[in-house]
Amino acid sequence: MLIMENIRLALMSLKANKMRALLTMLGIIIGISSVIGIMTVGDSLTEKVNSSLGGMGLSTLSVGLNLRKDENGNYPENYPEPQDKDFYTVEMLKKYQETFPEIVKGFAINKNAGAGELSAGSKHTAITVVGGTKDYLETNRKKYVAGELFSIPMMQNGSQVIIISNKAAKELYGDNVDLNAIIGNEVQASLDNKFFNYTIVGVYELDESPYEQLFGSGRSSDAYIPYKTAAKLTHTTCIQSFDVIIDATVNGADFGQKTQQFFERYYKHNPNFTAYAFSMAAAMDSISGMMNSITAAIAVIAGIALLVGGIGVMNIMLVSITERTREIGTRKALGAPNSSIRLQFVVEAVVICIIGGIIGVILGILMGKVGASLMNTECVISAKSILLSLGSSMGIGVFFGYYPANKAAKMDPIEALRYE
Repeated sequence: MLIMENIRLALMSLKANKMRALLTMLGIIIGISSVIGIMTVGDSLTEKVNSSLGGMGLSTLSVGLNLRKDENGNYPENYPEPQDKDFYTVEMLKKYQETFPEIVKGFAINKNAGAGELSAGSKHTAITVVGGTKDYLETNRKKYVAGELFSIPMMQNGSQVIIISNKAAKELYGDNVDLNAIIGNEVQASLDNKFFNYTIVGVYELDESPYEQLFGSGRSSDAYIPYKTAAKLTHTTCIQSFDVIIDATVNGADFGQKTQQFFERYYKHNPNFTAYAFSMAAAMDSISGMMNSITAAIAVIAGIALLVGGIGVMNIMLVSITERTREIGTRKALGAPNSSIRLQFVVEAVVICIIGGIIGVILGILMGKVGASLMNTECVISAKSILLSLGSSMGIGVFFGYYPANKAAKMDPIEALRYE
């Protein structure tokens, strides 16, 4: 009951001095809203990054070539271009899969076949032609809006077939094109002044960023052909990099080290290059940790406003105690113990901070939503940050309210009653 009575007295005091109470809360409001807003934007960006990396496949390893460092641990001044003898071979991949048959489920391999133009009649569009294996195309996370992926015979035979984007389809056949109707149409690709005819078997939806939608209308989009078709076009079957599809129950970081050790033996005597392998799961953990650290650091800096707000609370409580000196003296003369006086002013300070904290949380959530919207991310509001902020505001109330409250509790009742 004593607590409830003190809360009622605190609210009455705030109501009697509305403007002063609001100005006192301002530091708390600014500090809490800044922390909540920053943490909301940070969590939203982290969630977006995790979602993007997760879409690339957490059950995959990326394997490629790294420049070899010299005996001093430095990279060479002149970067050598990798030759055919430096690339991975199909035989290496077969041996690797035979070594880890229960873990390695497949290989997502792609080959850049060149950039050029795709033509249909008098219309043309810029494209980059990429050859891909079945696993690469299946794990490429594209949404197919017409047709389908290459069939197994198309992949095995290296057929002259192609999958284009809906952007390329509209530029070739008009904005109102029926995408299903163009399946089976023949188009011509111009690559390095050479011409190749392909049959359209599928159309995927190009996921363009807002920047691309505004400024990227002339940019090329990827067009996919079977890996064997690209190998014939480039006259090489060498593989510079690839993704390994692994069992989802396997620790990607640990198996990545085993994979790197396996392929490094093929490059033991290569003077320029060595193998590397990393897991997307490990990369995601690293990026998430870094972003969380940055968010926390910025939130701590913003939290300095809470310290300023706390000093403001202490200042206004000292002023309030000075104004109510005779009241304190009267209460003590009537037998109020020091603990009762102390509790009254601590509760008043806590009430000020909690009200300011609640207003700050509401403003912080609104700021976070606006920030996430401007960054084109889905707003993620962390309950942990809200509870932490409210807890901090209560802690500030107790910490900065205790000194004035203790000062009031130790007043001499005779001197307090004499105060004018």
